[in-house]
Amino acid sequence: MTTPGYASFGGLPVQIHSNAEMFPEVVDTGQLTALGLNGTGTAPVIAGVTHCVASAPAGHDMGGSFVLTTDSTSAGAGTIATITFGTALAAAPAAVLISVVDTTSTVTNVTTVVATTSSTAVTVKNTASMTASHTYLVTYVVIAS
Repeated sequence: MTTPGYASFGGLPVQIHSNAEMFPEVVDTGQLTALGLNGTGTAPVIAGVTHCVASAPAGHDMGGSFVLTTDSTSAGAGTIATITFGTALAAAPAAVLISVVDTTSTVTNVTTVVATTSSTAVTVKNTASMTASHTYLVTYVVIAS
């Protein structure tokens, strides 16, 4: 048994208990591995497509956001962005959650699908065209397998 420790989460004190008797159903089988979950790894690279420019991402491989801006020509249905991980995963993600919202005037959700996933990247597709000269906030969460 070890002495409980203390940490900080967002500036608030958090007490960490390492007493196994507190949680008998939890079995410690070794070190927890989380790829870039705290955002300290290499940042992902976001690539837009023709008529759709991507900003630098805020976040990291496991989750974040970026802004897509369409030029004076609307972006048709199809691939709208590729998120290339800063650090490759061991395998393709088990799931990827994507939200795309048109933030130019009235906030409007945009129907999107994750087209492909691999250990190195996620390709995001749109099912309809995106309005010209608009900005879209894209948020993502990657659940590693």
